[in-house]
Amino acid sequence: MRVAVLVAATLLGCAHTPAPPAAVAVVMPPPELRSCPRAPGAPQLPRKPRTIESLVKWAAEVEQVRAKTETARNVCAYALKLLNEWIAAQ
Repeated sequence: MRVAVLVAATLLGCAHTPAPPAAVAVVMPPPELRSCPRAPGAPQLPRKPRTIESLVKWAAEVEQVRAKTETARNVCAYALKLLNEWIAAQ
């Protein structure tokens, strides 16, 4: 039994080893297509007691953040479209 294991190990050790794979060049996309702009965070609710004026100010801030977030989403969607075109051209 030991002889069979030694013969098998010797034969397997002499087997032809395949050549390592050739190095593949990694092509990175342009920097402007690598990430999307960050959207702003939501404003905090005003402290209690909340007044009509503080809630109106908070609602105006929420609307500004919503508009900035929508703009960031549109920029990201456009960058994704350009990235898909860039990948297809490679």
